[in-house]
Amino acid sequence: MRTAGKNKRRIPEFTSESERSSFYRNEALHFLDFKMRTEAEIRTHLKEKQCPSEVSDEVLDFLKEYHYVDDARYALLYIRQEQELHHRSRKDITTRLLSKGIDGGLISEAFDENGSDEETELEMARWHLQKKTRSEAVQPDKLMAFLERKGFSYRTIKAALQEFADSESAWLDDSI
Repeated sequence: MRTAGKNKRRIPEFTSESERSSFYRNEALHFLDFKMRTEAEIRTHLKEKQCPSEVSDEVLDFLKEYHYVDDARYALLYIRQEQELHHRSRKDITTRLLSKGIDGGLISEAFDENGSDEETELEMARWHLQKKTRSEAVQPDKLMAFLERKGFSYRTIKAALQEFADSESAWLDDSI
């Protein structure tokens, strides 16, 4: 028996190709038990388990056939989650998806299908501004740098800061 991977799980000696395929298919399904994965993540996992590339291709074909792996669906759901829960910028989400092995074309299609546009970006930037300024007064240049680090475009940052400045001056006028 050989060992592979971080957890040193033992890999049996195989007596047939179907036994080998079955073992690696089960490895992939077990890997999917915890959360959705991309095709690239599964391929990397199987490689760590010393899975031959032809068996890996066969396993991925099986997973795609039964819709266990669908990078387009993954991208769409990931974008929704990151925008709704974490208010991440399009640039930040794109970078994260690319690092997970999702094709740039699929990412663009998912953003289009999700209805993400400049107004959505502006809404995310507003949310970050409100959160950042809730507890303390922050200088505009520091707010700009903060939003830049969050991955927002200059255009979005400028619009959000302008709206923020307008609302702050209106609030000050009302309180005097």
